[in-house]
Amino acid sequence: MKKIRCAAFLLILSWLFLPPIQAEEEERERKVQKNSFPSVLMGFSVGSYHFQGGRIKQIYGNTGSIKGLEINPIFSFHSFHHLALSLEVKNLSKKGSSTFTRKTTQLTLFPVTLAGKYLIQVHDWIPYVGMGWDYYHYKETSELHDTSGFTTGYHIQGGVYYPIPSLSSLFVKIFVKFTQATAQENSLEANLGGLEMGLGLLWGIRLF
Repeated sequence: MKKIRCAAFLLILSWLFLPPIQAEEEERERKVQKNSFPSVLMGFSVGSYHFQGGRIKQIYGNTGSIKGLEINPIFSFHSFHHLALSLEVKNLSKKGSSTFTRKTTQLTLFPVTLAGKYLIQVHDWIPYVGMGWDYYHYKETSELHDTSGFTTGYHIQGGVYYPIPSLSSLFVKIFVKFTQATAQENSLEANLGGLEMGLGLLWGIRLF
């Protein structure tokens, strides 16, 4: 009988004290994960840019290769939830043929993107969504005529970061981004926006 009472007493004690201990362990684990999350992600990306404008497609085809650099300061307000500012500078260059003269022409785009992102940590995966402002500097050169200028636009984006297991400070990025940006040149409009999909490799560091 004494053994039964003793066992019951121990069960009651474990029931009373186990939840606080578990809560403390979970909180400690959250703090470790928060402290281990990088405060800056920076690196490069490559991708495919799918043109939206009809005139652009006629001259340069449907797609072009785009590459660039980016930096993302990250602000953690919760163990698994983070906000980030993103600055990207990219370059796209594509040759085509004029629809009338069939002369070779080349389009060069320099998109600069400033965006806000929301990241959520799901085990090792870090999905994100974002939106922001875009500055496009464009230049078109041909044997007959050269033109250049700039325009602004906006975008939405989403993707996922994944830390490389053997190299915890390196992250692979898979992303998709849709941009709307229209340029006007000599009363003609050209839609420079498009759908971008690609991969990136980023280095994560802690600065703050």
